[in-house]
Amino acid sequence: MDNHLPLFSLEPQNERAQEVVLSERNKYLVHKDPDGTLVLGIGHVLSKSESRATLATLGRHERSDIVVESTAAAEHQCSFEFNWETNFILFFDRSRAETSQVYGPECHPFLPHRDRKVVVHPGLNEFISFGGHNRDFIQFRLRWYQDRAGALERARYLRHVSLAGDTQLVVDSDSESISPRVSPFRDIEPGQQQIRWHKLGDLGSGAFGHVYEAVNTDDGTVMAIKTMKQPEDPQAREKWKKRWLREAKILSGVRHLHIVEYIGSQCWDGEVMEIFMALKEGTLQSLVMGGGVRISRDELGDIVLNHILQAIDFLATNFIVHLDIKPDNILYSMLGDRYLFQLGDFGACHHEAAELVPLMGAKVYMAPDLPGGRLTHKADVWSLYVTMLWLSGNAQFRSLCAGPRKSLKRISEIISECTLNEEPFLGRIREMAEVNPNERASAAQMLVKCYGGVGLSTPRHRIPPLSGQP
Repeated sequence: MDNHLPLFSLEPQNERAQEVVLSERNKYLVHKDPDGTLVLGIGHVLSKSESRATLATLGRHERSDIVVESTAAAEHQCSFEFNWETNFILFFDRSRAETSQVYGPECHPFLPHRDRKVVVHPGLNEFISFGGHNRDFIQFRLRWYQDRAGALERARYLRHVSLAGDTQLVVDSDSESISPRVSPFRDIEPGQQQIRWHKLGDLGSGAFGHVYEAVNTDDGTVMAIKTMKQPEDPQAREKWKKRWLREAKILSGVRHLHIVEYIGSQCWDGEVMEIFMALKEGTLQSLVMGGGVRISRDELGDIVLNHILQAIDFLATNFIVHLDIKPDNILYSMLGDRYLFQLGDFGACHHEAAELVPLMGAKVYMAPDLPGGRLTHKADVWSLYVTMLWLSGNAQFRSLCAGPRKSLKRISEIISECTLNEEPFLGRIREMAEVNPNERASAAQMLVKCYGGVGLSTPRHRIPPLSGQP
């Protein structure tokens, strides 16, 4: 990638914009496109602004990166800013009279009572204009030369650049590893305005609906969005709504390092409901099956066990049972060179007080005591044990996952057979595989046994010793 080329350019759309491009004060940014059009390049020259997030400022002020020599423009009219956390570019209206705007085929305009900033991206908010009563005195179209991957590369390139004078072409520098797929946590309080989003890609689909990668167009936050279409039958709709309201309510009340961050939900009275979660790099399933694991199987298993035991124990202290722990519902992200695993997809979760629980989780990972049994977090402990068996790579168990459905009793028998062949990997957590939930270890007990109690949510004095331990 040539880092001396712009990320995008401003293509003049009217005569007054053309005058801005031809101004002597802006010639250092002028770039000729292959079609011969003279444009103003953005993202390849350091801004005069003191903010490292600023790509370019526009206005009448002499220190603007792009000087607009017209009284129709404000001294500080608008700017393009880089969101370093997500590598998206936002357009800010800096004018006191609010005379900047975006428009185009797909447009998320500035709205009243919101910060005057919006994401600009290929296919979104393609045009900007500013000045004059109608905010259209000067008009530009954004021409993009880099997609989001290119913007990420440029982010790495610009991250530690220092200025040597007012303006200077950027120079190479060592860069930090920036993950474009991991979203920082953004808490959306109930009653806030609707989240506006732009689809970036597909993450998956199922009987419930679809999951997309998307960007919040008001702040650049990258999110995973679960969209679910309501059933047409009134009775089914009520049951459907109750299930997803339960998930949203539970998620909105939990905050834990090893539980995926909940951002918000909306459109409960519409045809398609939306739940917003923080986006991660992938699932345990995709990590292992994709062959991208950077550490040994034993090391990976130890990290997964530790992190998800902490999540289960935390949920247990809040009387919540996940009921669908499996490799595809354990999400991961990278913190430098370290893995962070989090529990996600709470569509099957219930409170321990629930009496009748529909069996919605994956049957292979389901505890044998669930049908007709008392609902406790030990069902999640069993599911985590089976997940560890899957992680062991046991061929017999993998074939069980891919093969025809079997009864819970037969699945439990096969799991016991598989366990005998994975003693080195699973031997220290055999207490998690007791068929009788009363004899099965709790998450807290396993955290004490395997990790000295680090990461506990349950008070230590409330944790009974494991059978056979003092």
